[in-house]
Amino acid sequence: MRFCFLSIAVAWMIVSSGLASAQTAFIEGHVFNKFTGVPLSSAVVRVLENITVGPLPIVLAVGVTDANGFYQFEVDDFLGASATIEVVCGTRKGEIRGRSSATLREGLIRRDVYLTSKQRLTRCQPVEPG
Repeated sequence: MRFCFLSIAVAWMIVSSGLASAQTAFIEGHVFNKFTGVPLSSAVVRVLENITVGPLPIVLAVGVTDANGFYQFEVDDFLGASATIEVVCGTRKGEIRGRSSATLREGLIRRDVYLTSKQRLTRCQPVEPG
């Protein structure tokens, strides 16, 4: 009987210590115009976990690139092994989209995204994040 309680206590300590240690991934990169090489500011960037709840993806982070086309996110307690970095840039003629994949792991993950546009874009028009 004593062995059973001791086994349960040890198992609980192992499980709870795993739950207490949060995983943190730092995801960063730049968004560029593929043809001109110019960094794109004001592009909406979303980090989506490659696990869905019904038809909807799990959104881990949403933001906008800065004046240098740079984005940066800190993602805690991620569940899946991979994510998609999705970028949307509004233009006068519509939207341009791009994607990159990343394996979620603790530490720094660097992904640049190149959007295909023959326009001389340097800045994206506002689009709804989400």
